[in-house]
Amino acid sequence: MTNRSIYHNVYALLQKKYKHLGLLIFSLFFFVLFLKLLFLETVPLVGTYQSLYQCSKSCILELVMPVNDVQYFQKDLKVYVQTKEIVVQAIDFGTVEVIQGVPIQMLELEIPKQDWYNKQQIEIKIVLSRESIGKKILEVLRGGEADA
Repeated sequence: MTNRSIYHNVYALLQKKYKHLGLLIFSLFFFVLFLKLLFLETVPLVGTYQSLYQCSKSCILELVMPVNDVQYFQKDLKVYVQTKEIVVQAIDFGTVEVIQGVPIQMLELEIPKQDWYNKQQIEIKIVLSRESIGKKILEVLRGGEADA
C-alpha cells in the first residue's frame, strides 16, 4: 500500500539526492564566465600607421589617416613605437582632403625628443578604442548599412 499524502511526496522530493547537481553547478559557472568574457571584457582596437619624425624646434610625428579614425584622437591617446609607449603632448589637426574617394586628414603629434634620425619614417600603433568581443560579434551579425 502506498501513501498518497501530498506532504509525504514533498518530503520524499526534499530527501531525494540529485546525481548531477555538481555537473549542473559547474556548467552554470562556466556559462556565466563565458558571458562575462564575451560582453564585459574589452579588447583594444589598434591602428597601425606610417609617420614621419621631424625634430627642429619641437619634435613631431606627421601622419595621414582616414577621417573616421581621427575621431578617436579626442580622448587620451596612446601611441606605441614597437613596444614603447610615447607620450603625446599636443595634437595639431590639418586639413581634410579627398583622395580616391576617401577623406583623409593630416595630423601632427608633438612628442618628446627621441633618439631617431630627422625625417625618419616610423611605424606607430595607436589604440583607437576598446570594445567587447560580444559587441563586435553582434555588429558583424547585424550587418552593415544599406546604401541608398
